[in-house]
Amino acid sequence: MPLALSNAAEIESLGIGEVIKVFFCFYFVYYNFIHYLAFRGSNRAY
Repeated sequence: MPLALSNAAEIESLGIGEVIKVFFCFYFVYYNFIHYLAFRGSNRAY
């Protein structure tokens, strides 16, 4: 079984709730990383 198909099957078996939780987790980390760079680069509040 190709790796891509097995990954797709795993995602399908997780369910939409798990996908949403993972998505929000990555978004939260990305959002905080952007703010970290913004505050480190200047004293202006974004």
